[in-house]
Amino acid sequence: MAAGNLQPVRVIARLLDLTERRVQQLASEGIIPKASKGKYDLVESVRRYVRHLRLRVEASQSGKVTVLEDERTRLTRARAGLAELDERERRDELVPAVQIEKFLTSILSRVRQGVLTLPSRAAPKAHDAKTIPQVERIILGCCQEVLEEISETRLDFETISQGVVGSRAHREAVAPDPSPSA
Repeated sequence: MAAGNLQPVRVIARLLDLTERRVQQLASEGIIPKASKGKYDLVESVRRYVRHLRLRVEASQSGKVTVLEDERTRLTRARAGLAELDERERRDELVPAVQIEKFLTSILSRVRQGVLTLPSRAAPKAHDAKTIPQVERIILGCCQEVLEEISETRLDFETISQGVVGSRAHREAVAPDPSPSA
């Protein structure tokens, strides 16, 4: 390339609104043409620096578009996920967490009640036992009775979700075992 209007670094720096050091850095990075004996081609330096700035602007603009597209995609996916959850809930494939919490609270309440009644169930029967193995069998039998009662309890999710825990919960009628527990 033929050397046109060669100017010292201070003229180029002043024209491009840069420091002399920054002009030298741009030359070493290959953005503007390297100096020849401390002088720079004015026209080519300005042209290449403007091209460099234009490329930086285009790169930052395309980055903004990409971020916007990513956010739109994320929003669309979130909306689709919510729509899918709504549809599954309408088909009764999903149970709200509040309903599950109430259901588990009801079940655990029944377990607690059963455990707390064990002493009053077992004590009268175990009182007459003569040996430790007999007492163990009596206590085990009472534990099994409580567990059977709990397992026979049926809870209605709809009733629980309405906050009427226990109103439609019931224990299936089971004929008492005619064999003695002890």
